[in-house]
Amino acid sequence: MHDDLGPMDARRFQLLEEQALHVTEAIVFAALCAEAYINYYVTRKKSAKFLENYLDKLSPDQKWYVIPPLLNNEQSLDPGREPLQGLGQLIRVRNRVVHSKPSSQTIGAPGVRNHRGRYDGPSLKLARDGVSTARSLMRHLAAIDSLVDGGWLTSSNPGVLFMNFEENGHWASGL
Repeated sequence: MHDDLGPMDARRFQLLEEQALHVTEAIVFAALCAEAYINYYVTRKKSAKFLENYLDKLSPDQKWYVIPPLLNNEQSLDPGREPLQGLGQLIRVRNRVVHSKPSSQTIGAPGVRNHRGRYDGPSLKLARDGVSTARSLMRHLAAIDSLVDGGWLTSSNPGVLFMNFEENGHWASGL
């Protein structure tokens, strides 16, 4: 694939492809986290059955718009401001990545290069913004509802996230 490139160009191309992969993974993961967190929140406040019967078909941005006021006496996140605006962008970028059209891609590099061989995926800034949006959604929900523990979101200790998951992650097996 890189036969016509010199060693430095081939290495640069490889690094750009790796960056594109990590950017794509970060965007998809941030969108998954945002949706998983709001789903988890519903199961804590109501039940998995309530989520399945009434809210499961909503898009992630619809869930974040509808669920907080529904379960918190009308307290909600402002749809005209962050983090809901950022969530809308994150979902659009995620959808573009996940539902990309094969006709615009180069064989051997799906989702990475457009028909002219240049990177046509999301930017590093969009990935950073997406991760920041997911964290911000959780912080805003914690500000509305004391049931939500958002302390681990500001910790710089990687063990805090792991311990929190170990302690509270058993909910996923029941969904």
